[in-house]
Amino acid sequence: MSIFKESLAIFRRNPWTSTGTLLLIVGASLGQVVSLSSLYPVLQSLVPDQNGAEVGGTFVRVLRTIGAEPTFVNFLVVFTVLTVAYSLLNWAADAFQNLQIRKFEAALRQELFESAVRAKWTYARDLRHGEFLSVITREITQCRQLIRHLLQTFAALLQFAALLVFAFYLNWKVTGLGVALFSLGGLVLVPMLRRASSLGQASGEFAIHMSDRVIAALRSLKMVKALSLETYLVRAMQQSFDDVASNAYETNVLASGQYAIMEVIGVVTVSAMLYSGLLLLAIPKAELIIILLLLFRALPFVRLAIDNYHRAYNFMPSLQMTRQHLTAARKAETRRGGIRVTGDWKRIDFRDVRFSYEDRAIVADLSLSIGREEFWAILGPSGIGKTTLLDLLTGLLEPQSGVVEVDGVGLNEADLESWHAQISYLGQDAFVFAGTVRDNLVWGSEGWKDPQLMDALHAAKLETDLEHQVGENGSNLSGGEKQRLALARLFLRNPSMVILDEPTTGLDASTERDIFDSISSYFRNTTIVMVTHREELARKADHVVRFREQGVEVEVGISNGLHGLRGL
Repeated sequence: MSIFKESLAIFRRNPWTSTGTLLLIVGASLGQVVSLSSLYPVLQSLVPDQNGAEVGGTFVRVLRTIGAEPTFVNFLVVFTVLTVAYSLLNWAADAFQNLQIRKFEAALRQELFESAVRAKWTYARDLRHGEFLSVITREITQCRQLIRHLLQTFAALLQFAALLVFAFYLNWKVTGLGVALFSLGGLVLVPMLRRASSLGQASGEFAIHMSDRVIAALRSLKMVKALSLETYLVRAMQQSFDDVASNAYETNVLASGQYAIMEVIGVVTVSAMLYSGLLLLAIPKAELIIILLLLFRALPFVRLAIDNYHRAYNFMPSLQMTRQHLTAARKAETRRGGIRVTGDWKRIDFRDVRFSYEDRAIVADLSLSIGREEFWAILGPSGIGKTTLLDLLTGLLEPQSGVVEVDGVGLNEADLESWHAQISYLGQDAFVFAGTVRDNLVWGSEGWKDPQLMDALHAAKLETDLEHQVGENGSNLSGGEKQRLALARLFLRNPSMVILDEPTTGLDASTERDIFDSISSYFRNTTIVMVTHREELARKADHVVRFREQGVEVEVGISNGLHGLRGL
């Protein structure tokens, strides 16, 4: 029943496309019956009998209508033409199906990714990357296969039904005997289908588990190589690989078993029909030949339908998993719209802001005011909540009580896109991707000319060419070069506020000094909020937010502002 519900859900998602696809399948099924029925007068010409004259008479009238004689050759020509027409119609139906499935797959992948990107930060923060990667690559591909197999199941059953109806029309007794025997034999497949369903569900779980472990293994590779633990890492991954392979093996064995059982049922059914038709019911040979031909064409469709149903059932967990992720992302969608924040804002106020995470208070009744062009430093031990304060400032997190306001407008009422347009952000791990330096600079913005891009690179003290190729995640750049490239991208945004989350962690003193010099030179009239562990910065800032175990304190600095960054 669940697969029927999923089929209806897919149909409701794309009603017109689904209707067109089903109509083509129906047309192809009827075309096959018409092409095979045109073979009946050919056989009547070779093995004359009195039965079936009505079927043959239809084609006799067709030939006489177009001015042709009802001869064996003309009947053969009609059969050939109709068979070719059926094949072309079947090909057109299959091509249309593939086109629509391709569109569905691309749209579903785009929808899931967009929903995840537009979801609240709390959703993105807790997202399991390995699982999401598996869903957007493997599981959605499985969804495409699910739809393909559902359509092929429907097409096979429809063609089987059309052939069977025609066989019943010719002789219901012998056809009924064949259907009864085949149906009874099919009951053997029920437990196999149930096992296939459980294997399909386990397949998705094994794949996600393997993806999570592979990602974790790759992230630990430097430590593993430094300690010569490669053998241990490979051995730790072996069970995940074996689970996936074993699941696929058992699934294939089940499918092969179904084929074998279907072959046995088919042989028994045809033998019983031959015996009954010739010896008990004395059916004319031409008619019996046509019925057997219909059933020989119909039986593979039954096997095809069962195989596709079995495969579709295996892919059901993939569709359910994709829908769960899509539903969760949609529920967490970021609020859009609200009061616009303009570039001439004057102050940001935290009013009695409280935020807790897993029953641990990060900030409690925090109140402070950040003025335009001020330099704020945030200090405290690791993991105490400094980055959480930045997330509250940008609107990525909402306070559980209190409010964060920009010129009197609460971020819970503001248009967050207009607020984020005023901000540039640089964290510990600079965002750099594979492509050219130019690609990395213009990411997220448009309309920059080469001289402007080069000015930004010079300001960030990065000497490179715009067409220089950057490896994945900046693999061919040093840590300082990655930070400078990300900093140059910040310069192009021309923000009114810059947020720096320990941007020089792990860098040498010379590189750190260059980056701070670039920031102080370029952002002269800009508000800067920086998370740092360095007390030297705290002494140079206009204000300091200091996180302690006892709570959060706001201190006044010596008011050197951005000039205090020079020479650190």
